[in-house]
Amino acid sequence: MENNEKYYIPNLQEFHIGFEYEWMREGDTSWTRTKMMENTSPICGVDAQRMNKYRVKYLDRWGIEDLGFSLEDEKNLINIYVIGDEHQGLYTLIHYKPTRLVEIYNNAGNKHEAHFTGIIKNKTELKILLNQLRIPFKNNKHD
Repeated sequence: MENNEKYYIPNLQEFHIGFEYEWMREGDTSWTRTKMMENTSPICGVDAQRMNKYRVKYLDRWGIEDLGFSLEDEKNLINIYVIGDEHQGLYTLIHYKPTRLVEIYNNAGNKHEAHFTGIIKNKTELKILLNQLRIPFKNNKHD
């Protein structure tokens, strides 16, 4: 079983409608990317006895850009992204890669107001946070 720092094994409580994860069928050697859909129970089909057959990609550049953010600057272990415009609001997201710490700022006018500072494990968690903060983002092809 592949185990590296790009993925983690989720716990059962993380499974909910909209949750993005990968899983491996019994006897398979490749991962299948999927998302919990509205017409399935959040734990329907999830085998709690074999959680090592499921994995979730940690938040990374691909996940952030897939939500519509653009990379503005990259410095060693810190990536700085922006999203929005003058009409819908301009926001900056700072991603500290090894710690998964994320900071989100509102850049309205000359302000640089912090909206959030905390750990975000994966893309699904970031989508939930952006919805809670009412920050518009791109709905990707996996929605």
